[in-house]
Amino acid sequence: MAAGALGLESYPGFAFYLVGTLLTSALVFALRADARPERYFYRPGSEMWAGGLFEGLSGFVLTWTLVYGLVRA
Repeated sequence: MAAGALGLESYPGFAFYLVGTLLTSALVFALRADARPERYFYRPGSEMWAGGLFEGLSGFVLTWTLVYGLVRA
């Protein structure tokens, strides 16, 4: 929603998503997993860092374009 409200287009919008997803994963790693993700994830590398990156992409694009269209209309 923030990317659409900010009017980000193309690569800046995807960069916003990438930074936001990696920041969220880093916060989970540092604050919730106590820097030991192997206790909570079966495969920490793919599940924690890369898993959410591709799973949430379609929802991000749909919400991004919806809010962008509403703000710019």
